[in-house]
Amino acid sequence: MPANDAFQNALRDALNHLYDPDRLRTSPLAHIFALPLSSPLAAQLQQILLESIHAIQPPPGEPAASIRRRVYNILQLRYEQQFSQKEVASQMGLGVRQYRRLQQAALQALTLHLSEQFDLTQPIPGPTAVHPTPPVAELPETLQWISKLARDETARVDYVLEDVARLVGPLARRHDKSVRLEEAPPVSGAIHPMVLRQALLNLLNAAILHSANDEIVIRVRADYRQVKIAIFNPGAQQLSPAAAPVMLSELAIAQTMIHYFGGDLSATTDASMGDFYAELRCRSTGLTPVLVVDDHMDTLELLQRYTAGTPYTLIVVNNPQQALEMAAMHLPCAILLDVMMPEMDGWEVLTRLKQDERTAHLPVLVCTILDQSELAMSLGASGFLRKPVTRQALLAALGVHGAPPASESW
Repeated sequence: MPANDAFQNALRDALNHLYDPDRLRTSPLAHIFALPLSSPLAAQLQQILLESIHAIQPPPGEPAASIRRRVYNILQLRYEQQFSQKEVASQMGLGVRQYRRLQQAALQALTLHLSEQFDLTQPIPGPTAVHPTPPVAELPETLQWISKLARDETARVDYVLEDVARLVGPLARRHDKSVRLEEAPPVSGAIHPMVLRQALLNLLNAAILHSANDEIVIRVRADYRQVKIAIFNPGAQQLSPAAAPVMLSELAIAQTMIHYFGGDLSATTDASMGDFYAELRCRSTGLTPVLVVDDHMDTLELLQRYTAGTPYTLIVVNNPQQALEMAAMHLPCAILLDVMMPEMDGWEVLTRLKQDERTAHLPVLVCTILDQSELAMSLGASGFLRKPVTRQALLAALGVHGAPPASESW
């Protein structure tokens, strides 16, 4: 276990601000746990803490009055659900002193679990510790400037692409070529916007100057794990033997920049894909969408409160027919489906979702006040939630069944 109080102080602060990304981003725990800089620190830290709380949960047969059960309940109510100390104490029937003793025991249990998980056998640095900067030696001299950029910055990919396409427009026209940006989804990537901008300018400059085709296409595909940006020529002409090595050599700088920020960049001059094809990939940082199909306003408001501050964002639909189109359009990580609705009930919606090849793979969680889990599973549902749904049950179900969809092919 850590040899001083700095870890527990940092842990308590992070738990008290579990759904505050700005506070988590500056937490010393990010350094203590050696979290990779290529991913947003706040989301990583939040996930570690929530998983640690769940890891302490005692088995189902544990008596309600046991210390282990009470310790877990305090962690779950006070920090995961962010109830106040007074609310937790009242709900658990505890006096002030008893609550404080149990809360300290809960923090110690969580400290022990994390100490074992991350092998924290040495004294922990104080709260002024910061995430170490990667060695500048990883970069050539011409790219030293990017080492000074924030590693947890994110970029709105569609905005950067619009700006880059505008900048290269005059160059393309000068060489009798055109750059066509296909409609890009509103998605953010885990990469600094200046690095993304410079890498894309490098790619497009090379494509305009060296490709044989008249048109360069920019295409974006994204799910809720990864963003892919492809730059290619749709024609069948082949890049000249002399131009190919020059072009790929010029792309090395863009590749170094992208790799430094945890992304990936590949390029080819395979004639089957036009005379040039480059693909830039980075992790998506957008919230994970969950489609909720329910016509009860109280339920919708409750689910909104349950998912506030989590990685999930709700797309709410109260029209079953509209739900089918929304599911195909957004490809959510999961669909929460009420059964009893007018016009078209949830069973019909579930059947149609599973018959449509666009949505058949999406996990559907049936939510109803009746115990109809076997019927739901027989019709293709991935899970079942009995109303009234608790926050813990909802987030647990989304964690199991709400995995992001597989990446879309080009």
